[in-house]
Amino acid sequence: MDKLFHFQAGSNNIKIKGQPGLQYYSDAEVEQKPYANKEVIVKKENPEGGVFKLDFGYATDENSDNENFSLKATSKMNNGKLSKFKNLSTQKHDGDNDLNQDEDLNNELSTQLTEPSKLKIKKSNSILENARKEVASVLQKNHLVKQHDLKSHIQMQERLIDSDAEAKNVAAKNEIIDSLKNHRYRHLIFSNYIAESSFKKHLTLVYRGLVYSTRCLKGPSEKYIESKKVNMKRPQYSKGKTLLLDLDETLIHTCSLKENPDQILKFKNEIGETQNIGLRIRPFCYEFLQKMTQFWDIFIFTASSSTYAEAIINFIDPTRKYISGILNRSNCMETKNGFFIKDLRIVSGSDLRYTILVDNLSHSFGFQIDNGVPILEWHNDKKDTELKYLMNYLIQAAQSNDVREFNRKNLKLSELVCLQPEELGI
Repeated sequence: MDKLFHFQAGSNNIKIKGQPGLQYYSDAEVEQKPYANKEVIVKKENPEGGVFKLDFGYATDENSDNENFSLKATSKMNNGKLSKFKNLSTQKHDGDNDLNQDEDLNNELSTQLTEPSKLKIKKSNSILENARKEVASVLQKNHLVKQHDLKSHIQMQERLIDSDAEAKNVAAKNEIIDSLKNHRYRHLIFSNYIAESSFKKHLTLVYRGLVYSTRCLKGPSEKYIESKKVNMKRPQYSKGKTLLLDLDETLIHTCSLKENPDQILKFKNEIGETQNIGLRIRPFCYEFLQKMTQFWDIFIFTASSSTYAEAIINFIDPTRKYISGILNRSNCMETKNGFFIKDLRIVSGSDLRYTILVDNLSHSFGFQIDNGVPILEWHNDKKDTELKYLMNYLIQAAQSNDVREFNRKNLKLSELVCLQPEELGI
């Protein structure tokens, strides 16, 4: 190790005779750089007075081991104590190997070091140890960071896989939408998305219901209509326009208690027996009623019994804030095949120019096709949005001068009846 330490002894100096640039070397370095016949004279204070002359022969390990040197008093000096080492420093050069090679030399010199120097060495060792611990801590943190990065990378890959799967699902849906976009009766579904199978089923029901009612049924006489008319109480602030809403599969769906209904209702049937029914309410039902009451006078027109309808409406709108009245099965005309037709002319005081019936069964408005709006039947799909998008259509219809013309132009149900199933792809 180069320049391991330097020291001064009072006013005395150190004299090194020999080749210029001679320095102290470790044992290994001495073997590589022998200097023959060099005299080293070191003047040091003698406790008893005088100066010692250390005369070395060869500066080699052999000379040091054989203690081949002479000690002579060359001059007399004042008594004094051995000087303290000044400017002690330990440095690390060329790795830890140098420190290991000079360990014996440090041990020999440590007995001659003063307390401040020892403290400096101890402090330096402490700093070195702290540095080593800090390096170890950094390496450990780097290892943990790498593990975290690996975990994050794996999670990212998983998210990418999920994203790919989602993208494929979206692409599949878009492909279905694109395949239906150009269908001439795609508008019969008000939502933005519909499965192709659901669309074809809905179109088939609408088509068959209209064909049945227009080709197979004979309308009732005017006398019969007059006998069936009912006076419906209008809301305090009547809009002058009538919106009739079907109940089952349009606003709600009833099911058995085993089918996990949203609500369980009790009602008395037509013979006075108490029954429990499971109730599911179609998504956006309440938003739909709240919005439509701003443009229409709302009534329920159902083919179910009066007690059944009253129980459900009492739950949905107990204060009759939105629904002004209920028409039930007794207000329908039943065919020989057991179908119930809802003739809109029985509503006293209503003008067919401003009357619409929304129903999932198109034969229900078979006598007034242009007053009817078919809606996709609903059972339990929580993601259904038909009522949400139907609102926009009905608001526009309420602002028209004649809803029949508005429906003919937009729904084109009268034209649908004249087509063949093959032309519709059903």
